[in-house]
Amino acid sequence: MPSRHGLLFLAPLPGGRWRLIISVRSPGGRRSDPPSRAEVQGHLRQRGLPRATITTVHKSAGVLLHHGIADDFGRGRAALAGDAAHVHSPAGGMGMNTGIQDAHDLAATLATIHRGEDAATALAGYRRRRMAAARQVVAFTDRIMRLVTLDTVAVHVLRTSAFALAGLVPAIRRRVALMVSCTTRTPARTGAPGLPSA
Repeated sequence: MPSRHGLLFLAPLPGGRWRLIISVRSPGGRRSDPPSRAEVQGHLRQRGLPRATITTVHKSAGVLLHHGIADDFGRGRAALAGDAAHVHSPAGGMGMNTGIQDAHDLAATLATIHRGEDAATALAGYRRRRMAAARQVVAFTDRIMRLVTLDTVAVHVLRTSAFALAGLVPAIRRRVALMVSCTTRTPARTGAPGLPSA
């Protein structure tokens, strides 16, 4: 849920636990100490959940959000995939799926090389496809973070209304679900070679 104080993400887990992601501006960058229970409780109250009570913090960490893409996803016989190739905000939940798709594409590319395709040509295709996918993901997550961290009352009202209206439109919900799951940019749709059947 967005608020003028920053993003608050709540996800229920088994056993009555919850996963919380709370965006906080930190002028000093990454913090060395994990947020305390009292600090997390304060963020919930600040973001409009005064009756929510934190009883136990099982694990807590501060993370500096940033993004970047490698200049190239490989050179010679070396190839990059996943976090080694691109890093971005977890907004949208696209990191793991993007890395898995990198691995799928790279495995399929290596399989074509094993079957006789020119290695330089095949690996250049892998780098081109996956860099395009990574640029799309980084741009998308960067837009989300900019949207949820703008800090004026007017922006908060517009943003909250837009989120609520978007949730009522099935076509928009489906589009967002496809983007978050990365199925709008599967290896097949980016031209990755098909893996041979076993």
